[in-house]
Amino acid sequence: MVAGGRRPFKRAVPWVLAMALVIVSALVLIGRWDFLAYHSVIEIIASAVGFAIFAISWHTRRLVDDDFLTVLGIAQFFVASLISLHVLTYNGMAVFSTATPTTASQFWILLRGLQAAGLVAAPAFIGRRIARPYLAFAAFGIPAVFGTYAIFAGIFPVTFTPGSGLTPFKIYAEWSIVAGMLAGMWLVWRKRERLERRVVVDLVSAIACMIAAELVFMSYTTLTDLQSIVGHILHITSVYFIYRALVARSLEDPFSVLFRRLAQREEALREENRLSEGLNRIVSLIGSSLDAGDILSQALVGAAELVGADGAGIATRDSADTFCVVHAYGSGFEATRGESLDRARVPHIFLAAESREPVVIADADETDVGRPSAEAFGTRSLMAIPLISRGKATGAMTLHWRERPASIDSPRLLLFARKFASALSLALDNAHLYEGEHRVAETLQNAMAASIKSTPRMELGSVYRSAPGVGKIGGDFFDVFELPTGQIAFVLGDVCGKGIEAAATSTLTRSTLRALAYRTPKDPARVLEDASEALRHQLGSAEFVTAAFGVIDPSDGSVAIALAGHPEPVVCGRPDLVPDAGSRNPPLSVAAAVGGAWTFALAPDDVLVLYSDGICEARRDRELFGIERVRAALSSCAGLTCQEVADSLLAAVTAFSGGDLHDDVAVLALRARPAAPGHADG
Repeated sequence: MVAGGRRPFKRAVPWVLAMALVIVSALVLIGRWDFLAYHSVIEIIASAVGFAIFAISWHTRRLVDDDFLTVLGIAQFFVASLISLHVLTYNGMAVFSTATPTTASQFWILLRGLQAAGLVAAPAFIGRRIARPYLAFAAFGIPAVFGTYAIFAGIFPVTFTPGSGLTPFKIYAEWSIVAGMLAGMWLVWRKRERLERRVVVDLVSAIACMIAAELVFMSYTTLTDLQSIVGHILHITSVYFIYRALVARSLEDPFSVLFRRLAQREEALREENRLSEGLNRIVSLIGSSLDAGDILSQALVGAAELVGADGAGIATRDSADTFCVVHAYGSGFEATRGESLDRARVPHIFLAAESREPVVIADADETDVGRPSAEAFGTRSLMAIPLISRGKATGAMTLHWRERPASIDSPRLLLFARKFASALSLALDNAHLYEGEHRVAETLQNAMAASIKSTPRMELGSVYRSAPGVGKIGGDFFDVFELPTGQIAFVLGDVCGKGIEAAATSTLTRSTLRALAYRTPKDPARVLEDASEALRHQLGSAEFVTAAFGVIDPSDGSVAIALAGHPEPVVCGRPDLVPDAGSRNPPLSVAAAVGGAWTFALAPDDVLVLYSDGICEARRDRELFGIERVRAALSSCAGLTCQEVADSLLAAVTAFSGGDLHDDVAVLALRARPAAPGHADG
């Protein structure tokens, strides 16, 4: 099928070549027969094409995405105007009485210089807009006007002398024009991926014919030489290719141009969606962790893989003058982990940290900022994204490419970098906040746990688990301490709220209860009443605390407990022991505690268990664990140590909820140890 598709084309080639040969031969004969008419026809066609390019480019400039054709069209307007003057001043036309044999040649140098300038300037606006089109008119119009004035005023350098041919100025000027056209050809080819392939081919062909024409025009001695005829044939051929590239295809094939732009926009949108979806995945990943090191590591790998980087690294500020590589990704880059880097080695990191903006370097070896990286890793392109934590630039993530990616200078990649930096900064701030609260929580909880120790007179067991997502800081607390009377006071409470404030309130409540217990050691209800009054003055009635406070006499196992809005304690294996209604009181700080205490006696093997509402309010779907399941879980704990009892209750709740505990959980288990006969307590 491929061969069949090529056969008609192969058969057509000889006919095309034959037709081209006939046309060229005819033009040569016409030029030999009447060169003035030959020249006039060719240049009038060239002028008409130039004006057509300008008209089309100017009136369609708002329908296209860039101003490549607009700039080229403005240049062609002045080139076409000068071609008209070149024709009218040509030797033998007798239109201008002041025209000399060199005038037309002078206009040729002027118009070809403007044409070369247009070819150099236009590619700069592929994919870009020109802010003020009238500046382009001025850029080409001013030289055209002043050049025309200089020619008619006789101050333009002589370019042709009858009988001797071209002047040195004309030859040097032609070489300069050739250099400019070569530069224009290179610029068009360099940005060929942004133009339609056929347009690129025709433009390059047109410029090649222009260059060939200029080379031929350097050798004639009379205006009607064969070289002049051939040069004009090359000139009209270049006009034909320009016509194909910028006029015919703009009129005959608008849909292909439209579809190409739609395809480019679709590809850009697809790439933007890919980056957006990838960023969402990275944000979700780093948002699920509260460890700063883990966040940086996952963000580094995720970003590098998403943008197709060959390597990446994260450097954090080590001092005012150095950064230290803490994470690295990619072959050849991982060896840098742990290195200390100064400004001379990583200027891009310092620039990103100081500007707080992503730094994009398309060609690393062409700038002082990117050259150290290019020399160290063979990097062609790189991007440095600043790391902002708590309002300060603490480092930067650098993405490296050994080959320049097509999207390195696209606004989509820069937008991704800015969004990525914001998301990473937020995740790091949360991690640092969590780490700070975690240290506070550990200090408070360790201090609380240190005071809960078994003694010869009292066996103790406890567990504590804070709710997730609050820095491991909960409002539950417990305390066990000996009173001057020889009794043991114990308390387990729950502060309304979470975080640092709840931890501070629990510490305040714990200290208040301990102080009041020393004053009235034998009356738990009075202790709660006084504590409620004190906390109401300090916290206000909007904040409240539930608590179970009691005292136990190890010598005979007698217990007195008062409850302030708290779940009732349970004695393992003693379902008959239920708190009296009079021992139940409102939470602390809501109202003064009223009523008495619940009193009973513990047998030597009995274990008294106090717990927070996180135990009985644990959920499985909509079902609560409840007090009955607490009793059932503790009914089979005979013979266990107090710590084993506390652990078994936590295990039962965890199994019931599937490990999904939404509230703080605290358990305190106590067993009295009467003194042996013949030994005094203490």
